[in-house]
Amino acid sequence: YTELSDRKIIEWAVASGVWRSKQQWGKEGSNDKPRYDFGLQPMDDFSVRGVLQAVTPVFPRHYVVMEVQGNLLPGEREKVLKRFNASCFKKTARVMMGEPPEEFKASQHEVLRKAKQQKADSAWKAKKAEKLRKKQAAERAKKVAEQRKEAVERRQKLIEEGKKKREELEAKKKAEAEAKKKAEEGEKEGEKAAEEGEKKEEPKAEEKKEEEKMEVDEGAKAEEKKEEEKEEKKEEDQKEEAAPEEEEDDDMGDEPPQVDLDEEEKKKWFAPKATADVLEGAFATSFAGFSLPEKSEGFDAIVFEWQTESAAKLYLREKLLEKKKTSRVENLTPSQWFQDKLAAFKKVFAEWQKKQEAFVSSPAQKAKAAEKAKKKDEEEEDVPMVGDIFSVEDVCDVGEGEPLFKDFQVADWATLYLRFELWLLQAAFKKDVNDPDRPSVPLAHFAFYYQRYYKRTLNAKLFGADDIVELVKMVRDSVAWEEDLLVTPLTIGEDEDPAIFVKHTEEARRERQRRIDAGDETARPKVQQGALSAFLAPPRGAMKPMGSAARPAPAKPLTPVR
Repeated sequence: YTELSDRKIIEWAVASGVWRSKQQWGKEGSNDKPRYDFGLQPMDDFSVRGVLQAVTPVFPRHYVVMEVQGNLLPGEREKVLKRFNASCFKKTARVMMGEPPEEFKASQHEVLRKAKQQKADSAWKAKKAEKLRKKQAAERAKKVAEQRKEAVERRQKLIEEGKKKREELEAKKKAEAEAKKKAEEGEKEGEKAAEEGEKKEEPKAEEKKEEEKMEVDEGAKAEEKKEEEKEEKKEEDQKEEAAPEEEEDDDMGDEPPQVDLDEEEKKKWFAPKATADVLEGAFATSFAGFSLPEKSEGFDAIVFEWQTESAAKLYLREKLLEKKKTSRVENLTPSQWFQDKLAAFKKVFAEWQKKQEAFVSSPAQKAKAAEKAKKKDEEEEDVPMVGDIFSVEDVCDVGEGEPLFKDFQVADWATLYLRFELWLLQAAFKKDVNDPDRPSVPLAHFAFYYQRYYKRTLNAKLFGADDIVELVKMVRDSVAWEEDLLVTPLTIGEDEDPAIFVKHTEEARRERQRRIDAGDETARPKVQQGALSAFLAPPRGAMKPMGSAARPAPAKPLTPVR
């Protein structure tokens, strides 16, 4: 068979003497789509590939199309089959998916074992080299210690010899002085001593000789004892120096030990590859459309090499589900429906804020506020409120032109906007992805999808929350995390008025105020002014209108919340 792939084109080009750019070596891309980088236009712009695709159907041969991504996509398979539609070609799909045969497993296990052996060999050699280094260092240290010890012994010997000579000289001088003194005393005694007889002098001379002999014997014994102590100390030092050598005599041997796979490694079917078959980015944008070939696509035969058709399809299905849980939809683009809903909400949100400002600044409302201020020292006034918030038909007029959101502060407007944005995010994601295996935004990729839709990041700290999980708990009446997926408890239609979010915000405001009035200071909102400003600011990268000021307008002062 002749393989038709970019890999083979590169092999043929190199075998023909066409060299790739050295600066690009090592950047191979994937096995499916390796980098060309020949510095030749017909190669690098894939003109050669186009020529081969046009020529190969004209020459009847045995061809094999080895491309993982293309063979798993129905559209790519259709393109290949159309090129080889001549009657001389028998189009066969050989499917190798699922649990491989034992022979294939054994080959992969051997690859794993060799990689493990190579790693173990490197570790063994490093350990062996380290032991050798330590041994050589110990030998050098031992040699230096011996030289230092010999120097100390020589110096000590010289000191002892000098001391001995001094002692001998002093003893000689002392003996001479004593002899001289005795001689003088003998002369004075005169003849008396001579007359006492020679009998007494002889025993004294003998006693003196005995004393001198005993002194000499004791000195000899002391010298022998010192020599013995030196010999014993030297033997002990030699034993101590020999001990490390015995410890360093390990059992590592001359060759590294052979390794084997453990039970977990034996369960693996495929050894890791140095170069991926498909680049991660290409895989992420295409794997949702992977499928197995069908005869209806134009194949003359479909052969399942490893497992049955049903088992292979089940295996592919499980792998796709597993991948969908951990990967992002890289090519996701916000739909026009999302853009329209967001634009409509921004418009009505601005109208609500203007309505509140107009109501609060009206003469009638100002008079009510002044009257209320006069009664501040009296008992707390019962302020009439709408009973059932969710029965209100028009949030802009609950009676006498009073809006439901008349008491909204910065924290309320910010959480109102947050409720709608999170609800719209999960609704638009479900609509745009249109995949039952991806029903909503996963927690792991929330930041990515929020950035993709709103062109900015969501800072939970501006709302006084530590993270996105805690932030969503603040608006759990509209959205919540369920099994790490963003879901909504609301049952509203796509075209329903977003006033439902005003009602939920007012309900939360009243509950918060009730707790504050009861003395619960923890109920006070920690939402910063920047939380609302972040929502109202234009998306990053948006075009500014002509003539707009470079400096942003000063922010309104934060309205105190009771």
